[in-house]
Order: sequence, then C-alpha cells, then structure tokens
Amino acid sequence: MTLNLRGLGSRAIIGAFFKRLEEAQTAGWTADVATMFASNQESETYTFLSDSPSLTEWSSNRTAQSMKRFEFSVRNKKFSAGLQIDEDDLRRDKTG
Repeated sequence: MTLNLRGLGSRAIIGAFFKRLEEAQTAGWTADVATMFASNQESETYTFLSDSPSLTEWSSNRTAQSMKRFEFSVRNKKFSAGLQIDEDDLRRDKTG
C-alpha cells in the first residue's frame, strides 16, 4: 500500500489544522468548572460563603441558618518549558 503524502505540506492542510486547534481550545470545558485568578503574590487566600442552606418544611418556629465560610489558598509556582527548534525549520516556517 502506497500513501500519497504530497499534500501534507500544503497551506490548506496547515490552515485546517490550526482552525481545528482553535475550535478545540475555545470549546474547552475548563472555563465552566474553574476560576482564573490574576495574582502577583507568592500566596493568596480567598474566602467565600457557601451555598444557601437547604429548604426545610415549615414548622411553628422559623429557624435561621447561616452560610458557612470557606477559604482556600492559591500558591504560585514557577514552571519552565522549553522547545528547541532548528534554525532552518524556523526560517522555513509559513504558519506565522
């Protein structure tokens, strides 16, 4: 079996790849379950109130329930990432 791989370097395939990559990034689910914090501190503590108490059946006396306080800390850590790209490949790059 012989594969025809001549079209793999074409701009159409590169464009289709980046289009699909962009669609996959914008359709991510992490924004629905996570919160982004802009921070320039080594560590920050955030406090918040919990959900409202559950409803109970009405009785003769009304009992007030307060919301619980929660807190969590965010620690900033340094990460490094490196990618070595050959100078010829960088010069020939047409993807922008």
